[in-house]
Amino acid sequence: MEPWDATRIKNSSNVTILFGEGVLRVALLIMSFFGLATHSSQKEVPHFRTQIVPVLTQAGCNAAACHGAATGKGGFKLSLFAESAESDYHAIVRDRFSRRWDATDSDRSLLLRKASRQIDHEGGRRVPQNSPAYDLLKRWIVSGAPYGDPSLHCVRLETIPHE
Repeated sequence: MEPWDATRIKNSSNVTILFGEGVLRVALLIMSFFGLATHSSQKEVPHFRTQIVPVLTQAGCNAAACHGAATGKGGFKLSLFAESAESDYHAIVRDRFSRRWDATDSDRSLLLRKASRQIDHEGGRRVPQNSPAYDLLKRWIVSGAPYGDPSLHCVRLETIPHE
């Protein structure tokens, strides 16, 4: 499955966990960040840590084989698997004279142009131009690339069935 192909992700699945002599079967609801892109208001400003970082993770940008490597790739370093959203934000928005995004002309932003391979990108096309992920990244850039509320965090993780 391509990193951006949300159409092939099922809404739910079953997971079997084997431990010792026991077996635990659980229903797993899979929520994709694309839901955030398509179901949120187009006027809503995307939140970096909860909406933009998942796009980068889904596309593989912060993987060890890419910009999440110890030294990054091509002069761009992200934390491995989004370990530090704050440093990733700084790398995208502030590092290298803020050259990775352009608030006045989002279509010229390196973040969008490289990820969609409008210009050469060693990692190939990670986010097609006609995808919800691209639209979300662009909306974030047009909004001024804000970090968002730093106090926003997960307050509960629920498994089903409740046992």
